Amino acid sequence: MRDKLKTKVGVRKIFTGIFEQYGFVKDKEGNVKSTILLTDIRSKGEPTTDHIWVEKTTEFEPIGVMAKGDKIMFSARVMPYKKKNGTQIDLGFTHLTKIRTCVPQVSGVKNDPGNP
Repeated sequence: MRDKLKTKVGVRKIFTGIFEQYGFVKDKEGNVKSTILLTDIRSKGEPTTDHIWVEKTTEFEPIGVMAKGDKIMFSARVMPYKKKNGTQIDLGFTHLTKIRTCVPQVSGVKNDPGNP
C-alpha cells in the first residue's frame, strides 16, 4: 500500500506527476477504459508515491495529448480501492480536476504552486 497516502484518505489535495504512458483496463462488465500512468507523484514538493494509474476522463481533454516526461498538476481525492485480483486493497486517486500542464521553471522562478 502507498504509505504516504494513508493520512490523506478521503481528502482532496493538489498533486504533481510526470506522464509516462497511456494504457487501458477492462472493468468488471468488460468495458474498456483509457488510463494514464503517472510517475514521481508529489504533494507540496514532497514525494508521495513512485507511480499511480488514473482513469483518463474528460477532465484531461483541455491539456491535449501528453508526451512522455510532461509534468502535470491536478487536484484529486485519495481513496481506497480493490486491486484487480479482488483481494488486495490499495490507495488511488479519484475525481481528478483542475488538470493542467506545468511550465518548466525559468531563471529560478517558481511556476508550479504544487511544488513550491
